[in-house]
Amino acid sequence: MKKWLDLYKHKKVISGLSALECVDWKDEWLCEAYMETDYSSLCESDFQETINNYFSSYIKNGDIK
Repeated sequence: MKKWLDLYKHKKVISGLSALECVDWKDEWLCEAYMETDYSSLCESDFQETINNYFSSYIKNGDIK
């Protein structure tokens, strides 16, 4: 949290962490819409973990029996 506050305060842009964009009421207000994302660090196990978490949430909620 301290790092993000520092980036905001000093108007620094770091790929995957922050963006600097002027927006108004017609624009997307999520930072991810304007950030560059580094996909080079992703691997197959990241996708498998996401899928496992997705389905386990269904099981925990009783949506899948």
